Amino acid sequence: MISSDLGRDQLGAALRTESYVFAQGFRGYDPYDALLSPIFKLPLLRSSKILRLAAQQTLRRLPVNLRPLFGIRRGLNPVTLGLAVAAYAYLAIADLENAQLYRSRAHFCIEE
Repeated sequence: MISSDLGRDQLGAALRTESYVFAQGFRGYDPYDALLSPIFKLPLLRSSKILRLAAQQTLRRLPVNLRPLFGIRRGLNPVTLGLAVAAYAYLAIADLENAQLYRSRAHFCIEE
């Protein structure tokens, strides 16, 4: 009984995570995406290695997400899509009622 409860909890957690990731369009921030900000197109910031490194590390380590303030948009990462395809394969096996939905979402990720 304990293992089936644990399996249900894990499936529930996986489904909540899948719902969030799908709602975000499989897009997210990269830890080192500070240099994608339009601010770093300015000549002084574009040429200064120290300022670029400092900005990258500062933005990466801040407990608050300031990326929207700097004009950094969420990106699509191929690794994320690959992991999503693998996760959908597992979900299709674990949740047979919604297997066709997971297959179609896996095909979407492959096409992206």
